[in-house]
Amino acid sequence: MRSRLRVVWLLVAVALLVGAVPARRALMEQRRDHNLGLETGALEAPPPELGFALSMGVFRSMLVQVLWMRAAEMQRDKRFYELVQLYDLIGKLQPHNGMVWVYAAWNMSYNISVEIPSSRERWRWVQNGLDRLRFHGL
Repeated sequence: MRSRLRVVWLLVAVALLVGAVPARRALMEQRRDHNLGLETGALEAPPPELGFALSMGVFRSMLVQVLWMRAAEMQRDKRFYELVQLYDLIGKLQPHNGMVWVYAAWNMSYNISVEIPSSRERWRWVQNGLDRLRFHGL
């Protein structure tokens, strides 16, 4: 009895998978034809620096966590220019997470700018934080 039930569920799963292939093709064609503004090939050709990170699959989140810890360490050591590059990498790894962009912009505008002695340089850090949010985050 139990083995029959497993066979039935296996057949249902195979039927659903087989039925999903034409539906996916139809959806992809509809996206292309109607130009809905949806990117169909967003991850087909990633930038070279993201190739390794994207190939990590589920371990990408652990890589991002390590990068965040490294960012905190860089800020403690006052290595701000390297920190900006690290924020860029984290933003590329998590482009749809709005908090990444908000935090990076806030940190550059409020925390890093205060550490800079020159008022002209301070304003540049504030403006770079706002530009990061406006041009990359949105």
